[in-house]
Amino acid sequence: MIESLNSPHVARVKALIGSRGVKERKNSGQFVAEGMQCSREALISKTGPQIETLYLTINGRKKVEEIADLSQFNVVDVSDEVMREMSETITPQGILAVCSIPSKELKSISLNGSRKFIYLSEIQDPGNAGTILRSADAFAMDAVITSPGSVDMY
Repeated sequence: MIESLNSPHVARVKALIGSRGVKERKNSGQFVAEGMQCSREALISKTGPQIETLYLTINGRKKVEEIADLSQFNVVDVSDEVMREMSETITPQGILAVCSIPSKELKSISLNGSRKFIYLSEIQDPGNAGTILRSADAFAMDAVITSPGSVDMY
């Protein structure tokens, strides 16, 4: 179990979510999914983001073991204090995953005439992008495509 706030694991996670996070996410191809809801999506997804490292507190481990076989993942146990240091939330849920950003090129999306897409052109507000993304999911869109000038979705 990691108990040191000076662990390289803590530094890695903080780099991905910190003020320089956009550049770090782009360079590494990784992002952080924090909390049960975000992590659940990565835990059960077959085609979405793949978990590279799953950080769990004792309570977080109990929650995740209910929905996933942890033997399939690189799990690192951390103390509650370390989780608070790595987390952006005030009260962390004890679950944090470093995931790979799925790499999809526009040309790799097959078009069959019935696929539905949303294209975001230079959306700058993360809140607006999040609302559109959740709406796209609710309306069963096949993809959300962002222009190079849009906000970082991760």
